[in-house]
This record gives sequence, structure tokens and C-alpha cells, in this order.
Amino acid sequence: MTLRSQTAALAVLFVALAVIFLLVGDAGVSTGVFLPEPTLTYTPTIAPTATPGPDPGAANWTEAATGRWTYSGPSGAAASINFETINLDEFITGTGLTAPAADAPYPLLDVLGQLSETLQTQATDAGLTFESDAFSAPIIEIVGETPVALMRATVQSQTRQDGQQFRGLDLVQALIDQGGGDVTFVQYVLQGAPDDAAYGDFRAWLEANAATLYEKPAEEEGTGEATPTEGEATPAPEEPTGEQSTPATEQPQATPEAQPTATEEESGD
Repeated sequence: MTLRSQTAALAVLFVALAVIFLLVGDAGVSTGVFLPEPTLTYTPTIAPTATPGPDPGAANWTEAATGRWTYSGPSGAAASINFETINLDEFITGTGLTAPAADAPYPLLDVLGQLSETLQTQATDAGLTFESDAFSAPIIEIVGETPVALMRATVQSQTRQDGQQFRGLDLVQALIDQGGGDVTFVQYVLQGAPDDAAYGDFRAWLEANAATLYEKPAEEEGTGEATPTEGEATPAPEEPTGEQSTPATEQPQATPEAQPTATEEESGD
């Protein structure tokens, strides 16, 4: 991970940790009675159920730059999405957090828990008031078949104790494990009163892009690749080919398939 990538990722986080809190600036019940006609029979026609397509809310985001999307939905909320891949240890060090214990079962939840506590402290120090559930506990969700650890913070617009106006905040911070000690940090920020439509469109975007954000590179095969070189004999047609190579792992928790064993010798009957 280069220093440039690390700096870009941490800059995104610092926007949330250092700037955000300093911004001045019926379902009824029918009472009708159904009276069937005994002389008539009715066979309903069941229409086929259409297969749901992608949530259209995902299209309400415009890519402004690499790793940055801005909201273009009908509500006009001032929301954006930022993401960057970075080494987890560098992320923890750069943000002043404490590394999770080596035997921690869910280290990403530990990291997000510390971020949540930091945000709550900064909000309190800034003289803001918020509901008891304004900062959700970090959880792991399966989003688009990809495990995503995330937390959310919502603070309503208000006048601070010093008389300055706070516009409000809706913030989601998420981590996707890339393996090899790397993570992708995803941040949704709405600077203003929380907007349910914009948040729903963010979840639609995350659902549509989670698999793309998980870009763990395939492990190198080393010298196991059977590629004939000059002076080497070409394998006979009946010998195993590269089709027996192990497919790349697609989920962080998935256990790689066992390497295929050599073809057993045929036994005579």
C-alpha cells in the first residue's frame, strides 16, 4: 500500500472525524362483509411474478472522481459516498485507534466501535444533543453476497449551545475485509437533516456495488502453473491440464477447495 493511497484514505476519514461536527452553517381494517354467490364459481387467474430487477435508487448516484460519488436523487440532499482500500493496521494507526486483540473474533466491529465512540465524544464536545439510538452499534450485514461491517450515526439539525447552527448529519462508515490485512473503507455522508430517500438510495448503491468493492486479488500460484518452456517436453494429451487449478476464493470466510489429487491408476478386473 503506497503512502499516497494511505493519505487519500485517511483524508476521507478525517472529513468525518474532524470536520463534520464543526460545520456551522395507517393501515386500516376493512369492515365490509363478503357475501359469496352460491350459484357462481370463480377461478382466479394467477399472473406470473416478475423477477425483481436492480433497485433504481442505485442510479441516483454520479461518479465525480475515482472513489467518490455524489447524490443526484430527486430530494437533492447534499450526500456523497467515498471509498478507498487501505491496510487495516495503517488505518488504525493513522486514526489514533487501538488495534483489536489478536484473538478478537470480529476485529472490524472493534474498529468501528471505536470510531462510533469517537464520533459520540466529538458530538457531545461540540454541544450537540442527540437521541440515545443516534449511534447504532456496529454490525456485519451480508450485502450483495458480501460481508460488510458497518455503523450509522444520525444527528438532527439544531442550534448548538454556543448559538451556532448545526445543519445535521447522516453518516455511515463501513469496512469490507479484502484479506491480506487490507480493507475497503466506505463512507456515506449527508451534511444536513437525515433523508430517508437518500439513505435508501445509498443502500441500493451499496447492494449494487458491494461485490465490486470486494476486489481481493487471486493468490499467486507460484511455480505450479504447467506452462511448457523451451527445451521441455509437451505433456501428453491424457495428462491433467491447467483446468484442475483451484478457483479463486470469492468470500473472506470461504474455505478454499482442496487441490485435486493425481489421477488414480486404473486397476485391472
